[in-house]
Amino acid sequence: MRRLLSIFLLVSPFLAPAQSIQEFFKQTFEQHLRDNPEFATGVGRHEYDDRWTDWSKAGREQRRAHLQQELQKLGTYPLASLSPQDRLSARLMEYNLRLQLDAFDLENELFAVMQQNGLHNAVYSVIDRMPARTLHDYENQLARLRAVPIYIDQNLGMLDDAIARGMMQPKVVVDLVVQQLDGQIA
Repeated sequence: MRRLLSIFLLVSPFLAPAQSIQEFFKQTFEQHLRDNPEFATGVGRHEYDDRWTDWSKAGREQRRAHLQQELQKLGTYPLASLSPQDRLSARLMEYNLRLQLDAFDLENELFAVMQQNGLHNAVYSVIDRMPARTLHDYENQLARLRAVPIYIDQNLGMLDDAIARGMMQPKVVVDLVVQQLDGQIA
C-alpha cells in the first residue's frame, strides 16, 4: 500500500493541469479572438483588425480542432477542487464548447448567409465597428478591404461544400438575400 501511495504522490503532479483555470480561461478567450477577428473587433480588441476569419476548409478545421482541444483540456481540471465561481465558469464553458462543436457545420455553413447577417453584411458592419483615428487604424481598414475578395472566395467555397452536402437555406431566404444584394450593388 505504501508503495502505491508513493507512486501516486510521484505521478500526481503530472496529472494536474499545468496552468490555473483562470489562465486557461484567458488563453481560451485569446484563441477565440485570434480565430474570429471580426468578433475581436466587435468586443473592442483591435490587434486583429487587419484580417478576416479564415473560412477555408483548413481554417474551419483548425477552429474545430481548437474547440476540441479546449474541451479536452477543460476536462483535466477537477471541478471539485475549483472555487464555486470557477466551477460555474468551467461548467458554462464546457456547455458552450459542446454547443459550438455540435452546431459547428450548421452555424458555419447553413447560417453563413441569412437575411439579417452573413458575409454580404459582415463587411459593412465590421468595417463600421473598426476605429478610425490613427494611421494604423486606416491601414487596418485598408488591409481588411484588400482581403475582401479572399474572404468572399472562402465563403463561397464553404457554401459550395454545404450545397454538396445538401445544407441550404430555403428559397424564401435566398430570395430576400438576393434583394439585399441588389440594393447593396445599386
